Amino acid sequence: MKILLFTALTVCLVGLAVCCPPQPTEAPATASPPCPDGSAPVNCAVDPCTTTTCAAQPGATCKANYCGGCNAEFYDDSGTEVTVNCFGA
Repeated sequence: MKILLFTALTVCLVGLAVCCPPQPTEAPATASPPCPDGSAPVNCAVDPCTTTTCAAQPGATCKANYCGGCNAEFYDDSGTEVTVNCFGA
């Protein structure tokens, strides 16, 4: 019985058993990349593109930007940002 207990304890201490999973060797990847200024994106209760439209350019595509707030940014077919046209200057 002592040998069995010793073996189980040794296996667990080495991290080979389910009771002691090995620790990760590197930090887990973040869900979102950091913002250009190095800050983390904010968490928003709602995707800003679900509550905002661009009446001036109805064909524009909305892309959520979580840097500095819950922002809806609009882009035309060529990929140029046209958000300023949506809401005036």
